[in-house]
Amino acid sequence: MNTLNKQEINDLKTKILENLDESKAKDVLAIDLDGKSDLCSYMIIASGTSDRHVMSIAEKLILELKQKNNEVPYSAEGVTEGKWALIDTSAIAVHVFHPEVREYYDLESLWYKPNSRNNLDN
Repeated sequence: MNTLNKQEINDLKTKILENLDESKAKDVLAIDLDGKSDLCSYMIIASGTSDRHVMSIAEKLILELKQKNNEVPYSAEGVTEGKWALIDTSAIAVHVFHPEVREYYDLESLWYKPNSRNNLDN
């Protein structure tokens, strides 16, 4: 369950997006889930260019969350496989995909509607 207020969630989202940018994540999309989900406030979807890149992006984000923000992820899954990593802070779910896996699952079509007031491209 998320215990952060809106400003803390926005600050965390900004830090995550900056981290993904530093890791050279591709096609980053932040989706505001307000009114769509009770599980988290944002879903961030990004791609790596290879299995190793996906793992590296996820590992770097987890390390920063633990060290700089004292925000230890609620859970992390798939980091060692390199196809799809999920880092869930309870306020924000971050999905890092290998491009083919991202295309297959197509989470954007489930949650994102362009030009909607509830969505935010980074």
